Amino acid sequence: MNAMAARAPARSRHPPLAAGRRFLAYTAVTVLLVLAFGAWSGSAAPRIEAGLDTPWTGAAERIFWYAYQLWFLVLAIVLLREKQS
Repeated sequence: MNAMAARAPARSRHPPLAAGRRFLAYTAVTVLLVLAFGAWSGSAAPRIEAGLDTPWTGAAERIFWYAYQLWFLVLAIVLLREKQS
């Protein structure tokens, strides 16, 4: 048998994408949300330090952190599903 034919198929240089394009799209949306709401929260810092009113800053901070944490939860679920299959 030819030594070349006995070799295992070549591996890709890139690891498989977890859950494909859907997870990639979800990641992009999450990054945009985190950046937008993080910037909004950060821009209120001088007003918070000065003791001025900062309406909706708390909601923006919560959206920022929950989107960030939800991404990790979704990643864990995706990886667990890939491991089971």
